[in-house]
Amino acid sequence: MNFELDPSEDQLASNESGFLISGFSMQGAEYSSEDRAIKLTDSLGSNLPLVNLRWVHVSQVDAEASSLNIEIPVYLNKQRTNLITSVQIPTQGIPEYVWY
Repeated sequence: MNFELDPSEDQLASNESGFLISGFSMQGAEYSSEDRAIKLTDSLGSNLPLVNLRWVHVSQVDAEASSLNIEIPVYLNKQRTNLITSVQIPTQGIPEYVWY
């Protein structure tokens, strides 16, 4: 599964195999609209902008770019009782162990 935070008009127009979700929140990190990236934060949580989730075939995933990502779980609610899926986010050069 691939995702784009705060998708552009072009990304929305080419969203044939996915869906848009609003109301996501993230714990332990926040989205920077200036950098268009997720960053570590001291706050417990933050709200995310519109999210474009789309299915991609494994052959379309760039292996080199994937090594610069970490996999995070996506839960149905803040109580984390129902795991929906997981997504990969860029590490922004921060070591993997810091994120976890």
